[in-house]
Amino acid sequence: MVCLASAVDEQASRMHRDVQAPLIDSLTALGVEGPVATAELINAVVHAATLQLESGHDLDQVRALLASMLGPLVRELGGSGALP
Repeated sequence: MVCLASAVDEQASRMHRDVQAPLIDSLTALGVEGPVATAELINAVVHAATLQLESGHDLDQVRALLASMLGPLVRELGGSGALP
């Protein structure tokens, strides 16, 4: 049973790294200090938004919150910060 749990933990860790790698690469290319730590914080905000949606919060409200949280960073890095 321990081997199965270890394998599942390793798979989850690998999937997490695979999902974060493009964000870390982009943050690195943009010259963000601490791209790994920044990506972890962004991931935490996105995860919280996912939990809000799963618990029934309104999509437009969650999108607005994401824009208010992440928009300033995006604008600082040269993007518009606007959601499509």
